[in-house]
Amino acid sequence: MKQIAKDLNLNRVTVSLVMNGHARVRGVSEQTEARVNEYLKKVGYVASRGAIALRTGKRAGVGILHSGHLYTHLTQAFNALTNTFSESPNGLEIVVRPSAAILDGLREMVSRGVERIIWVHGGGVAISPENREEVLALAGQLRTVIYNFRFDRKDEDKELLAHGFSLVGMNRRSGYSQMARFVKGLGHHRILLGDAHEDTPLSLDGLLLEVMQSHGLDATLTPPLASPSPVLFERSVELGRKIARSVIEKHFSLVCFRDDEVAGIVTAEMMSRGIRVPEDVAVISMDGHPLSGIFQVPLTTFAVPVNPMVAKTIELIQEDEKPGAFTFPYKLIRRKSHQQIQ
Repeated sequence: MKQIAKDLNLNRVTVSLVMNGHARVRGVSEQTEARVNEYLKKVGYVASRGAIALRTGKRAGVGILHSGHLYTHLTQAFNALTNTFSESPNGLEIVVRPSAAILDGLREMVSRGVERIIWVHGGGVAISPENREEVLALAGQLRTVIYNFRFDRKDEDKELLAHGFSLVGMNRRSGYSQMARFVKGLGHHRILLGDAHEDTPLSLDGLLLEVMQSHGLDATLTPPLASPSPVLFERSVELGRKIARSVIEKHFSLVCFRDDEVAGIVTAEMMSRGIRVPEDVAVISMDGHPLSGIFQVPLTTFAVPVNPMVAKTIELIQEDEKPGAFTFPYKLIRRKSHQQIQ
């Protein structure tokens, strides 16, 4: 303000009145107000929201914190949430961090002065032991809803509920069991589990393997890619080559995925190598990609119920309900990529 007042040969108080929208009520002339505003446009001045919040005591309404991999169903949820809160009168803050930097993301949210946080977690919630106390303390200062919570870790939900969190998500183990029962009911036995994500915790693959085997299925994880590309499409193509060889050499009758996009790319790669889907090998997935119904072979998938989960999240963040845990089931969508073994 001092510099602007000097450049325009005005009193600093006058400049302050214009910049804070009080010019007309405090007797500043229209001509002077116009001069100051033109100058601000010319130099590209933007008021600091942080400074305004400190002065007025007004905090941003909602913050969306995303960590981990942005699966397709999380992209849908993220878009729905941002569309809902983008016109909030108190503003919307968005912070994106990798899973390992969740503490930094929460610190950033608190520093921006938000009152409520939707924590969209791309790999289920796994707070490292060394950061646990501070993460719980930071998020506990605010109204926090965790979206895409995994209800399959022992007592984690109880601890978070005790600290005032609300939890919205699915029970991954239950969903995997749902998939295993479906696969077994189709008559499949030798199953290959495929994944092309670099940043997905191995525990998710391990859990899927454990659940499949607990249902009496001969399930095998695809070995890690030798030199994975940073691009998901390229990793999926490489995975498709590896899976095609396994299907031909080891006679797997079905391949399971946790991501519809990966499943679609791998299916196309297998078919380009002469493997018929589902005649030679069946493919099912667990995601609910909005385009999976128009893949080269329409994909059978266990879809994440995005719409009801987003609706519950919005309800929890907007209303002053007591913290709660809300579990939603996966929805089986039958298409053409699976088959019954005679």
